Amino acid sequence: MKQYIYLVMHNKFFIVFTFFTFSIFSAQNLSVKQIDSLIFIESRKYDQLGQYQSAIEINKTALDESKKIGYKKGIAWAYYYIANSYCNKGAFDESNKYLKFAEKNAQIIKNTSLDVAIINCQGKIYNEQNFSYTSAIKKFKEAEQLSANIINKGEKKEWLNHTYKNLISSYSNLNKWDSAFHYMQKSYKLSPDAYNSAALAYYHLNSSKNTDSIENYLKITEKVLKNEPDRVFERSIYESQLGDYYYLKNDFRKGIEHYEKAIPLAKRSYATKVLLSSYQRLSDGYDKISDAKRSIEYLKKYSALIDSLNSPMNKNNDVSLTRILEETKQKNIDEKQQLVKLYMVLVLLLVAVFLAIFIKNKVKNEKLLEENRKIIQEKEETLSVNEELIHELERKVNEKFDKVVLLAKCNDPNFYVRFQEVYPNFQESLLCFNRKLTASDLTFCAYLYLDFQTKEIAEFTFKSIKTIQNKKSALRKKLNISSSEDLYIWIKNIIK
Repeated sequence: MKQYIYLVMHNKFFIVFTFFTFSIFSAQNLSVKQIDSLIFIESRKYDQLGQYQSAIEINKTALDESKKIGYKKGIAWAYYYIANSYCNKGAFDESNKYLKFAEKNAQIIKNTSLDVAIINCQGKIYNEQNFSYTSAIKKFKEAEQLSANIINKGEKKEWLNHTYKNLISSYSNLNKWDSAFHYMQKSYKLSPDAYNSAALAYYHLNSSKNTDSIENYLKITEKVLKNEPDRVFERSIYESQLGDYYYLKNDFRKGIEHYEKAIPLAKRSYATKVLLSSYQRLSDGYDKISDAKRSIEYLKKYSALIDSLNSPMNKNNDVSLTRILEETKQKNIDEKQQLVKLYMVLVLLLVAVFLAIFIKNKVKNEKLLEENRKIIQEKEETLSVNEELIHELERKVNEKFDKVVLLAKCNDPNFYVRFQEVYPNFQESLLCFNRKLTASDLTFCAYLYLDFQTKEIAEFTFKSIKTIQNKKSALRKKLNISSSEDLYIWIKNIIK
Protein backbone atom coordinates (compact mmCIF):
# COMPACT_ATOMS: atom_id res chain seq x y z
CA MET A 1 0.00 0.00 0.00
CA LYS A 2 2.88 2.37 0.85
CA GLN A 3 4.46 1.56 -2.49
CA TYR A 4 1.18 2.35 -4.27
CA ILE A 5 0.82 5.72 -2.44
CA TYR A 6 4.39 6.53 -3.37
CA LEU A 7 3.68 5.81 -7.03
CA VAL A 8 0.57 8.02 -7.00
CA MET A 9 2.51 10.91 -5.43
CA HIS A 10 5.35 10.32 -7.86
CA ASN A 11 2.96 10.45 -10.82
CA LYS A 12 1.42 13.73 -9.57
CA PHE A 13 4.89 15.22 -9.23
CA PHE A 14 5.74 13.97 -12.72
CA ILE A 15 2.66 15.66 -14.20
CA VAL A 16 3.42 18.99 -12.50
CA PHE A 17 7.05 18.76 -13.60
CA THR A 18 6.05 18.10 -17.22
CA PHE A 19 3.69 21.06 -17.37
CA PHE A 20 6.37 23.26 -15.79
CA THR A 21 8.96 22.10 -18.33
CA PHE A 22 6.78 22.76 -21.34
CA SER A 23 5.56 26.08 -19.99
CA ILE A 24 9.19 27.20 -20.22
CA PHE A 25 9.37 26.01 -23.83
CA SER A 26 6.07 27.73 -24.64
CA ALA A 27 7.89 31.08 -24.61
CA GLN A 28 9.43 29.94 -27.89
CA ASN A 29 8.14 27.68 -30.65
CA LEU A 30 8.61 23.97 -30.03
CA SER A 31 10.37 21.80 -32.59
CA VAL A 32 8.67 18.93 -34.41
CA LYS A 33 10.58 16.48 -32.20
CA GLN A 34 9.37 18.19 -29.02
CA ILE A 35 5.77 18.26 -30.29
CA ASP A 36 5.93 14.54 -31.13
CA SER A 37 7.24 13.88 -27.63
CA LEU A 38 4.26 15.72 -26.17
CA ILE A 39 1.72 13.85 -28.28
CA PHE A 40 3.09 10.33 -28.54
CA ILE A 41 4.95 9.97 -25.23
CA GLU A 42 3.89 12.43 -22.53
CA SER A 43 0.14 12.58 -23.16
CA ARG A 44 -0.09 8.80 -23.53
CA LYS A 45 1.60 8.32 -20.16
CA TYR A 46 -1.13 10.38 -18.53
CA ASP A 47 -3.80 8.52 -20.47
CA GLN A 48 -2.50 5.22 -19.09
CA LEU A 49 -2.53 6.69 -15.59
CA GLY A 50 -6.17 7.65 -16.00
CA GLN A 51 -5.13 11.33 -15.89
CA TYR A 52 -7.26 12.17 -18.93
CA GLN A 53 -7.60 15.90 -18.27
CA SER A 54 -3.82 16.21 -18.02
CA ALA A 55 -3.49 14.32 -21.29
CA ILE A 56 -5.98 16.73 -22.88
CA GLU A 57 -4.07 19.79 -21.70
CA ILE A 58 -0.79 18.36 -23.00
CA ASN A 59 -2.34 17.67 -26.41
CA LYS A 60 -3.94 21.12 -26.56
CA THR A 61 -0.48 22.59 -25.98
CA ALA A 62 0.88 20.35 -28.76
CA LEU A 63 -2.01 21.46 -31.00
CA ASP A 64 -1.27 25.14 -30.46
CA GLU A 65 2.45 24.63 -31.08
CA SER A 66 1.76 22.57 -34.23
CA LYS A 67 -0.44 25.35 -35.60
CA LYS A 68 2.29 27.93 -34.96
CA ILE A 69 4.80 26.10 -37.17
CA GLY A 70 2.28 24.55 -39.62
CA TYR A 71 3.03 20.99 -38.49
CA LYS A 72 0.11 19.13 -40.11
CA LYS A 73 0.88 15.72 -38.60
CA GLY A 74 0.99 17.22 -35.11
CA ILE A 75 -2.33 19.03 -35.66
CA ALA A 76 -4.14 15.89 -36.83
CA TRP A 77 -2.80 13.57 -34.13
CA ALA A 78 -3.34 16.14 -31.35
CA TYR A 79 -7.00 16.48 -32.34
CA TYR A 80 -7.36 12.68 -32.25
CA TYR A 81 -5.75 12.23 -28.83
CA ILE A 82 -7.85 15.05 -27.36
CA ALA A 83 -10.99 13.34 -28.73
CA ASN A 84 -9.82 9.97 -27.36
CA SER A 85 -9.16 11.35 -23.87
CA TYR A 86 -12.56 13.06 -23.78
CA CYS A 87 -14.12 9.74 -24.79
CA ASN A 88 -12.26 7.98 -21.96
CA LYS A 89 -13.63 10.63 -19.58
CA GLY A 90 -17.16 10.03 -20.81
CA ALA A 91 -17.39 13.52 -22.36
CA PHE A 92 -18.71 12.22 -25.67
CA ASP A 93 -20.01 15.56 -26.95
CA GLU A 94 -16.53 17.09 -26.69
CA SER A 95 -15.00 13.90 -28.08
CA ASN A 96 -17.21 14.08 -31.18
CA LYS A 97 -16.32 17.75 -31.69
CA TYR A 98 -12.57 17.15 -31.70
CA LEU A 99 -12.93 13.93 -33.67
CA LYS A 100 -14.45 15.88 -36.57
CA PHE A 101 -11.38 18.13 -36.63
CA ALA A 102 -9.19 15.02 -36.54
CA GLU A 103 -11.07 13.52 -39.51
CA LYS A 104 -10.73 16.73 -41.51
CA ASN A 105 -6.97 16.96 -40.92
CA ALA A 106 -6.45 13.22 -41.46
CA GLN A 107 -7.57 13.72 -45.06
CA ILE A 108 -4.61 16.06 -45.49
CA ILE A 109 -1.78 13.92 -44.05
CA LYS A 110 -2.99 10.53 -45.40
CA ASN A 111 -1.80 8.37 -42.50
CA THR A 112 -3.35 4.89 -42.23
CA SER A 113 -2.58 4.53 -38.52
CA LEU A 114 -4.45 7.77 -37.82
CA ASP A 115 -7.39 6.63 -39.95
CA VAL A 116 -7.56 3.40 -37.93
CA ALA A 117 -7.34 5.38 -34.66
CA ILE A 118 -10.18 7.72 -35.66
CA ILE A 119 -12.48 4.87 -36.74
CA ASN A 120 -11.77 3.11 -33.42
CA CYS A 121 -12.65 6.26 -31.50
CA GLN A 122 -15.93 6.59 -33.43
CA GLY A 123 -16.81 3.01 -32.53
CA LYS A 124 -15.76 3.48 -28.92
CA ILE A 125 -18.13 6.45 -28.55
CA TYR A 126 -21.03 4.27 -29.74
CA ASN A 127 -19.92 1.40 -27.49
CA GLU A 128 -19.30 3.39 -24.30
CA GLN A 129 -22.65 5.18 -24.60
CA ASN A 130 -24.43 1.83 -24.97
CA PHE A 131 -25.92 3.57 -28.02
CA SER A 132 -25.46 0.95 -30.70
CA TYR A 133 -23.13 -1.98 -30.19
CA THR A 134 -23.85 -3.06 -33.77
CA SER A 135 -22.68 0.31 -35.12
CA ALA A 136 -19.63 0.10 -32.85
CA ILE A 137 -18.70 -3.38 -34.10
CA LYS A 138 -19.13 -2.23 -37.69
CA LYS A 139 -16.61 0.56 -37.04
CA PHE A 140 -14.15 -1.77 -35.28
CA LYS A 141 -14.37 -4.29 -38.14
CA GLU A 142 -13.63 -1.47 -40.59
CA ALA A 143 -10.61 -0.51 -38.49
CA GLU A 144 -9.46 -4.15 -38.37
CA GLN A 145 -9.51 -4.41 -42.17
CA LEU A 146 -7.77 -1.05 -42.62
CA SER A 147 -5.01 -2.06 -40.17
CA ALA A 148 -3.74 -4.53 -42.75
CA ASN A 149 -2.56 -1.52 -44.81
CA ILE A 150 -0.31 -0.14 -42.06
CA ILE A 151 3.28 -0.56 -43.25
CA ASN A 152 5.12 -0.14 -39.94
CA LYS A 153 4.96 -3.49 -38.11
CA GLY A 154 5.06 -1.93 -34.65
CA GLU A 155 2.20 0.44 -35.43
CA LYS A 156 0.20 -2.34 -37.08
CA LYS A 157 0.55 -4.52 -33.96
CA GLU A 158 -0.40 -1.61 -31.67
CA TRP A 159 -3.54 -0.62 -33.58
CA LEU A 160 -4.66 -4.19 -34.21
CA ASN A 161 -4.38 -4.84 -30.48
CA HIS A 162 -6.32 -1.62 -29.79
CA THR A 163 -9.03 -2.68 -32.25
CA TYR A 164 -9.27 -6.21 -30.85
CA LYS A 165 -9.76 -4.82 -27.33
CA ASN A 166 -12.62 -2.65 -28.56
CA LEU A 167 -14.23 -5.63 -30.31
CA ILE A 168 -13.89 -7.64 -27.08
CA SER A 169 -15.75 -4.90 -25.21
CA SER A 170 -18.62 -4.69 -27.72
CA TYR A 171 -19.11 -8.44 -28.07
CA SER A 172 -18.97 -8.84 -24.27
CA ASN A 173 -21.63 -6.15 -23.88
CA LEU A 174 -23.80 -8.15 -26.29
CA ASN A 175 -23.01 -11.40 -24.40
CA LYS A 176 -21.66 -12.86 -27.64
CA TRP A 177 -19.00 -14.82 -25.82
CA ASP A 178 -17.75 -16.92 -28.75
CA SER A 179 -16.91 -13.80 -30.74
CA ALA A 180 -15.50 -12.05 -27.68
CA PHE A 181 -13.30 -15.06 -26.86
CA HIS A 182 -12.07 -15.17 -30.47
CA TYR A 183 -10.75 -11.63 -30.24
CA MET A 184 -9.48 -12.14 -26.67
CA GLN A 185 -7.21 -14.90 -27.95
CA LYS A 186 -6.01 -12.80 -30.90
CA SER A 187 -5.34 -9.79 -28.69
CA TYR A 188 -3.58 -11.84 -26.00
CA LYS A 189 -1.37 -13.41 -28.65
CA LEU A 190 -0.35 -9.93 -29.83
CA SER A 191 0.16 -8.54 -26.33
CA PRO A 192 -0.19 -10.56 -23.09
CA ASP A 193 -0.78 -7.38 -21.07
CA ALA A 194 -2.95 -6.84 -17.98
CA TYR A 195 -6.06 -5.86 -19.96
CA ASN A 196 -5.92 -8.92 -22.20
CA SER A 197 -5.31 -11.40 -19.38
CA ALA A 198 -8.11 -9.74 -17.39
CA ALA A 199 -10.37 -10.04 -20.44
CA LEU A 200 -9.77 -13.79 -20.59
CA ALA A 201 -10.52 -14.04 -16.87
CA TYR A 202 -13.73 -12.09 -17.52
CA TYR A 203 -14.72 -14.55 -20.25
CA HIS A 204 -14.28 -17.57 -17.98
CA LEU A 205 -16.10 -15.79 -15.14
CA ASN A 206 -19.12 -15.06 -17.29
CA SER A 207 -19.19 -17.91 -19.79
CA SER A 208 -17.21 -21.08 -19.11
CA LYS A 209 -17.22 -20.78 -15.27
CA ASN A 210 -13.97 -22.77 -15.35
CA THR A 211 -12.35 -21.94 -12.00
CA ASP A 212 -8.91 -23.23 -13.06
CA SER A 213 -8.87 -20.89 -16.05
CA ILE A 214 -10.23 -18.00 -13.96
CA GLU A 215 -7.49 -18.46 -11.32
CA ASN A 216 -4.81 -18.81 -13.99
CA TYR A 217 -5.64 -15.55 -15.79
CA LEU A 218 -6.21 -13.65 -12.54
CA LYS A 219 -2.72 -14.70 -11.41
CA ILE A 220 -1.26 -13.59 -14.74
CA THR A 221 -3.03 -10.22 -14.42
CA GLU A 222 -1.74 -9.82 -10.87
CA LYS A 223 1.81 -10.58 -11.99
CA VAL A 224 1.67 -8.04 -14.83
CA LEU A 225 0.17 -5.35 -12.59
CA LYS A 226 2.96 -5.81 -10.04
CA ASN A 227 5.35 -4.57 -12.71
CA GLU A 228 2.93 -1.82 -13.82
CA PRO A 229 1.26 -0.58 -10.61
CA ASP A 230 0.18 2.72 -12.21
CA ARG A 231 -2.29 0.97 -14.53
CA VAL A 232 -5.30 2.25 -12.60
CA PHE A 233 -7.96 1.22 -15.12
CA GLU A 234 -6.67 -2.36 -15.44
CA ARG A 235 -6.30 -2.58 -11.65
CA SER A 236 -9.95 -1.54 -11.19
CA ILE A 237 -10.99 -4.34 -13.56
CA TYR A 238 -8.74 -6.83 -11.74
CA GLU A 239 -10.17 -6.01 -8.30
CA SER A 240 -13.72 -6.21 -9.66
CA GLN A 241 -12.98 -9.61 -11.19
CA LEU A 242 -11.55 -10.86 -7.91
CA GLY A 243 -14.86 -9.85 -6.37
CA ASP A 244 -16.71 -11.82 -9.07
CA TYR A 245 -14.44 -14.82 -8.45
CA TYR A 246 -15.11 -14.92 -4.72
CA TYR A 247 -18.84 -14.45 -5.29
CA LEU A 248 -18.69 -17.43 -7.61
CA LYS A 249 -17.24 -19.40 -4.69
CA ASN A 250 -19.92 -17.96 -2.37
CA ASP A 251 -17.26 -16.19 -0.32
CA PHE A 252 -19.17 -12.92 -0.23
CA ARG A 253 -17.11 -11.21 2.49
CA LYS A 254 -13.90 -11.70 0.53
CA GLY A 255 -15.63 -10.56 -2.65
CA ILE A 256 -16.90 -7.41 -0.91
CA GLU A 257 -13.30 -6.51 0.08
CA HIS A 258 -12.23 -6.49 -3.58
CA TYR A 259 -15.27 -4.57 -4.85
CA GLU A 260 -14.51 -1.93 -2.20
CA LYS A 261 -10.96 -1.69 -3.59
CA ALA A 262 -12.25 -1.45 -7.15
CA ILE A 263 -14.43 1.61 -6.48
CA PRO A 264 -11.74 4.31 -5.91
CA LEU A 265 -9.69 2.90 -8.81
CA ALA A 266 -12.73 3.00 -11.10
CA LYS A 267 -13.45 6.60 -10.07
CA ARG A 268 -9.89 7.67 -10.82
CA SER A 269 -9.86 6.04 -14.25
CA TYR A 270 -13.45 7.01 -15.19
CA ALA A 271 -14.29 3.28 -15.47
CA THR A 272 -18.04 3.89 -15.20
CA LYS A 273 -19.07 0.34 -16.04
CA VAL A 274 -16.73 -1.08 -13.38
CA LEU A 275 -18.10 1.44 -10.87
CA LEU A 276 -21.72 0.58 -11.69
CA SER A 277 -21.03 -3.14 -11.49
CA SER A 278 -19.19 -2.76 -8.17
CA TYR A 279 -22.06 -0.79 -6.60
CA GLN A 280 -24.59 -3.36 -7.76
CA ARG A 281 -22.50 -6.33 -6.68
CA LEU A 282 -21.78 -4.77 -3.28
CA SER A 283 -25.50 -4.26 -2.74
CA ASP A 284 -26.07 -7.93 -3.60
CA GLY A 285 -23.15 -9.07 -1.43
CA TYR A 286 -24.21 -7.16 1.66
CA ASP A 287 -27.71 -8.53 1.17
CA LYS A 288 -26.24 -12.05 1.13
CA ILE A 289 -24.50 -11.49 4.49
CA SER A 290 -27.66 -9.88 5.94
CA ASP A 291 -26.30 -6.34 6.15
CA ALA A 292 -29.41 -4.56 4.88
CA LYS A 293 -28.14 -1.07 5.71
CA ARG A 294 -25.00 -1.36 3.56
CA SER A 295 -26.96 -3.17 0.84
CA ILE A 296 -29.41 -0.26 0.57
CA GLU A 297 -26.53 2.25 0.74
CA TYR A 298 -24.85 0.78 -2.34
CA LEU A 299 -28.14 0.31 -4.14
CA LYS A 300 -28.75 4.06 -3.71
CA LYS A 301 -25.26 4.81 -5.04
CA TYR A 302 -25.95 2.58 -8.02
CA SER A 303 -29.28 4.30 -8.72
CA ALA A 304 -27.78 7.76 -8.28
CA LEU A 305 -24.98 6.98 -10.73
CA ILE A 306 -27.48 5.62 -13.27
CA ASP A 307 -29.55 8.82 -12.93
CA SER A 308 -26.47 11.04 -13.29
CA LEU A 309 -25.50 9.24 -16.48
CA ASN A 310 -28.91 9.22 -18.12
CA SER A 311 -29.27 12.95 -18.71
CA PRO A 312 -25.93 13.61 -20.45
CA MET A 313 -26.21 10.19 -22.10
CA ASN A 314 -29.40 11.25 -23.87
CA LYS A 315 -27.68 14.36 -25.15
CA ASN A 316 -24.67 12.36 -26.27
CA ASN A 317 -26.95 9.82 -27.92
CA ASP A 318 -28.40 12.65 -30.00
CA VAL A 319 -24.87 13.57 -31.08
CA SER A 320 -24.08 9.96 -31.99
CA LEU A 321 -27.36 9.59 -33.86
CA THR A 322 -26.55 12.76 -35.80
CA ARG A 323 -23.14 11.34 -36.70
CA ILE A 324 -24.68 8.06 -37.90
CA LEU A 325 -27.25 9.96 -39.97
CA GLU A 326 -24.51 12.13 -41.47
CA GLU A 327 -22.48 9.06 -42.34
CA THR A 328 -25.54 7.42 -43.91
CA LYS A 329 -26.29 10.59 -45.87
CA GLN A 330 -22.69 10.77 -47.12
CA LYS A 331 -22.82 7.09 -48.06
CA ASN A 332 -25.98 7.72 -50.10
CA ILE A 333 -24.30 10.66 -51.83
CA ASP A 334 -21.27 8.52 -52.67
CA GLU A 335 -23.51 5.76 -54.03
CA LYS A 336 -25.38 8.27 -56.22
CA GLN A 337 -22.09 9.60 -57.54
CA GLN A 338 -21.02 6.07 -58.37
CA LEU A 339 -24.31 5.51 -60.23
CA VAL A 340 -23.82 8.72 -62.21
CA LYS A 341 -20.32 7.57 -63.19
CA LEU A 342 -21.69 4.17 -64.18
CA TYR A 343 -24.40 5.76 -66.36
CA MET A 344 -21.77 7.93 -68.07
CA VAL A 345 -19.63 4.89 -68.81
CA LEU A 346 -22.65 3.05 -70.23
CA VAL A 347 -23.53 6.02 -72.45
CA LEU A 348 -19.95 6.19 -73.74
CA LEU A 349 -20.01 2.48 -74.42
CA LEU A 350 -23.26 2.78 -76.36
CA VAL A 351 -21.83 5.65 -78.41
CA ALA A 352 -18.74 3.60 -79.10
CA VAL A 353 -20.86 0.61 -80.16
CA PHE A 354 -22.99 2.70 -82.55
CA LEU A 355 -19.86 4.34 -83.95
CA ALA A 356 -18.27 0.95 -84.53
CA ILE A 357 -21.39 -0.26 -86.34
CA PHE A 358 -21.45 2.87 -88.49
CA ILE A 359 -17.81 2.47 -89.45
CA LYS A 360 -18.28 -1.21 -90.17
CA ASN A 361 -21.21 -0.49 -92.51
CA LYS A 362 -19.10 2.06 -94.39
CA VAL A 363 -16.43 -0.45 -95.21
CA LYS A 364 -16.34 -1.14 -98.91
CA ASN A 365 -17.44 -4.50 -100.26
CA GLU A 366 -14.08 -5.20 -101.83
CA LYS A 367 -12.49 -5.29 -98.37
CA LEU A 368 -14.89 -7.96 -96.98
CA LEU A 369 -12.69 -10.81 -98.10
CA GLU A 370 -9.64 -9.26 -96.45
CA GLU A 371 -11.61 -8.64 -93.28
CA ASN A 372 -12.80 -12.25 -93.17
CA ARG A 373 -9.21 -13.37 -93.51
CA LYS A 374 -8.24 -11.12 -90.62
CA ILE A 375 -11.13 -12.44 -88.52
CA ILE A 376 -9.96 -16.00 -89.07
CA GLN A 377 -6.43 -14.99 -88.18
CA GLU A 378 -7.62 -13.18 -85.05
CA LYS A 379 -9.63 -16.23 -83.97
CA GLU A 380 -6.59 -18.40 -84.38
CA GLU A 381 -4.56 -15.92 -82.32
CA THR A 382 -7.35 -15.79 -79.73
CA LEU A 383 -7.34 -19.56 -79.46
CA SER A 384 -3.60 -19.45 -78.94
CA VAL A 385 -3.97 -16.73 -76.29
CA ASN A 386 -6.75 -18.72 -74.58
CA GLU A 387 -4.50 -21.74 -74.39
CA GLU A 388 -1.84 -19.57 -72.76
CA LEU A 389 -4.45 -18.14 -70.37
CA ILE A 390 -5.56 -21.64 -69.40
CA HIS A 391 -1.96 -22.60 -68.63
CA GLU A 392 -1.55 -19.35 -66.68
CA LEU A 393 -4.75 -19.99 -64.69
CA GLU A 394 -3.61 -23.52 -63.88
CA ARG A 395 -0.31 -22.10 -62.65
CA LYS A 396 -2.12 -19.47 -60.49
CA VAL A 397 -4.43 -22.10 -58.99
CA ASN A 398 -1.40 -24.17 -58.01
CA GLU A 399 0.22 -21.06 -56.52
CA LYS A 400 -2.97 -20.27 -54.56
CA PHE A 401 -3.06 -23.84 -53.25
CA ASP A 402 0.56 -23.58 -52.12
CA LYS A 403 -0.19 -20.26 -50.41
CA VAL A 404 -3.20 -21.75 -48.62
CA VAL A 405 -1.08 -24.68 -47.38
CA LEU A 406 1.59 -22.25 -46.16
CA LEU A 407 -1.01 -20.11 -44.32
CA ALA A 408 -2.39 -23.26 -42.68
CA LYS A 409 1.05 -24.32 -41.49
CA CYS A 410 1.63 -20.84 -40.04
CA ASN A 411 -1.78 -20.82 -38.31
CA ASP A 412 -2.39 -17.52 -40.09
CA PRO A 413 -5.77 -15.84 -39.32
CA ASN A 414 -6.25 -15.33 -43.07
CA PHE A 415 -5.94 -19.06 -43.81
CA TYR A 416 -9.64 -19.83 -44.04
CA VAL A 417 -10.40 -16.68 -46.06
CA ARG A 418 -7.80 -17.66 -48.69
CA PHE A 419 -8.98 -21.27 -48.57
CA GLN A 420 -12.51 -20.13 -49.48
CA GLU A 421 -11.12 -18.23 -52.46
CA VAL A 422 -9.61 -21.44 -53.81
CA TYR A 423 -12.59 -23.62 -52.84
CA PRO A 424 -15.62 -21.27 -52.97
CA ASN A 425 -18.22 -24.08 -52.67
CA PHE A 426 -16.63 -25.72 -49.64
CA GLN A 427 -18.41 -23.82 -46.86
CA GLU A 428 -21.89 -23.97 -48.36
CA SER A 429 -21.53 -27.70 -49.02
CA LEU A 430 -20.65 -28.31 -45.37
CA LEU A 431 -23.42 -26.08 -44.07
CA CYS A 432 -25.94 -28.16 -46.01
CA PHE A 433 -25.22 -30.94 -43.53
CA ASN A 434 -25.28 -28.73 -40.44
CA ARG A 435 -26.10 -25.00 -40.43
CA LYS A 436 -24.81 -24.66 -36.88
CA LEU A 437 -21.18 -25.32 -37.74
CA THR A 438 -18.94 -22.67 -36.18
CA ALA A 439 -16.08 -20.79 -37.84
CA SER A 440 -13.72 -23.01 -35.83
CA ASP A 441 -15.46 -26.14 -37.20
CA LEU A 442 -15.19 -24.89 -40.79
CA THR A 443 -11.51 -24.02 -40.39
CA PHE A 444 -10.83 -27.46 -38.90
CA CYS A 445 -12.62 -29.11 -41.87
CA ALA A 446 -10.38 -27.07 -44.20
CA TYR A 447 -7.31 -28.58 -42.51
CA LEU A 448 -8.78 -32.05 -43.05
CA TYR A 449 -9.60 -31.27 -46.70
CA LEU A 450 -5.91 -30.41 -47.22
CA ASP A 451 -5.02 -33.89 -45.86
CA PHE A 452 -3.25 -32.62 -42.75
CA GLN A 453 -2.97 -35.40 -40.19
CA THR A 454 -3.77 -35.13 -36.47
CA LYS A 455 -0.18 -34.55 -35.43
CA GLU A 456 0.33 -31.85 -38.09
CA ILE A 457 -2.86 -29.98 -37.15
CA ALA A 458 -1.88 -30.09 -33.48
CA GLU A 459 1.56 -28.70 -34.34
CA PHE A 460 0.22 -25.92 -36.60
CA THR A 461 -2.52 -24.78 -34.20
CA PHE A 462 -0.47 -25.18 -31.02
CA LYS A 463 -2.89 -27.69 -29.52
CA SER A 464 -2.49 -31.17 -28.13
CA ILE A 465 -3.00 -34.26 -30.25
CA LYS A 466 -5.74 -35.35 -27.83
CA THR A 467 -7.58 -32.04 -28.46
CA ILE A 468 -7.44 -32.60 -32.23
CA GLN A 469 -8.70 -36.18 -31.84
CA ASN A 470 -11.58 -34.94 -29.71
CA LYS A 471 -12.29 -32.30 -32.34
CA LYS A 472 -12.52 -35.01 -35.00
CA SER A 473 -14.95 -37.04 -32.90
CA ALA A 474 -17.10 -33.98 -32.25
CA LEU A 475 -17.10 -33.17 -35.96
CA ARG A 476 -18.31 -36.68 -36.83
CA LYS A 477 -21.27 -36.18 -34.49
CA LYS A 478 -22.11 -32.74 -35.93
CA LEU A 479 -21.97 -34.04 -39.52
CA ASN A 480 -23.52 -37.45 -38.69
CA ILE A 481 -20.54 -39.39 -40.11
CA SER A 482 -20.38 -43.02 -39.01
CA SER A 483 -17.18 -44.37 -37.49
CA SER A 484 -16.84 -46.79 -40.41
CA GLU A 485 -16.43 -43.94 -42.89
CA ASP A 486 -13.07 -42.33 -43.54
CA LEU A 487 -13.43 -38.71 -42.35
CA TYR A 488 -10.89 -37.39 -44.89
CA ILE A 489 -12.55 -39.12 -47.86
CA TRP A 490 -16.01 -37.94 -46.70
CA ILE A 491 -14.91 -34.29 -46.60
CA LYS A 492 -13.14 -34.61 -49.98
CA ASN A 493 -16.29 -35.99 -51.57
CA ILE A 494 -18.69 -33.24 -50.49
CA ILE A 495 -17.54 -30.71 -53.10
CA LYS A 496 -16.82 -33.06 -55.97
